[in-house]
Amino acid sequence: MSYRLRDEVYFCWADGRAVFLDARRDRYFCLAPSIESAFRDLCQQDTWADADGAKLAAMGLLAASDHKHLGAKSLSAPSPQRSIADDAPIAAPSSLPIKLEVGWAVATSKLRLQRSTFLETIQHLRRKKAACATPERTGLEPWLRAATAFRASRRWVPIRPICLLDSLALLQFLARRRLAADLVFGVKLNPFSAHCWVQAEDVILNDHVEFAQRHTQILVV
Repeated sequence: MSYRLRDEVYFCWADGRAVFLDARRDRYFCLAPSIESAFRDLCQQDTWADADGAKLAAMGLLAASDHKHLGAKSLSAPSPQRSIADDAPIAAPSSLPIKLEVGWAVATSKLRLQRSTFLETIQHLRRKKAACATPERTGLEPWLRAATAFRASRRWVPIRPICLLDSLALLQFLARRRLAADLVFGVKLNPFSAHCWVQAEDVILNDHVEFAQRHTQILVV
């Protein structure tokens, strides 16, 4: 029997280990060494023991497939090379309407995280992104201007910055301008850390390159 990753299950190799994100359960995890060895075989070989695949399927990681190979989900965001946070200091505050818009974006994003599951949140992002322009069609300048304005006004919002909250708020701010961007999730081990940021092509719009590059991409929305 052949297998594939179940829908909304993602993985990457970080520090030599397979790290999984189950978006349905909002859970990151690694496998026990013996199970991880079986999973590595599934990734590298054309054939495998049905017992290993069945065990991983019983854990909710795999589903039966007609294809020969495991079919790991591919990432679409390039490795980040620069960031507006690294390129320039924080600009002067934006106008009052922009400050209010940023405050609204942060507040409504916080409410969404409180009321929606992780899976519902990323499904909502996919729908919003589909209606927006991509950097390839228009160039990056509109993204850089919008992200710079957001960054200048965010410090006036009295809600503690958190990577997912602020990324959702920035994506909402961009979407109001019909601008699509990637929400990139990354992980690292020893010690474990999960992080996310907003990226347009190879430019990070709300984080530093050096910090993002410590993490291996596991999901791109």
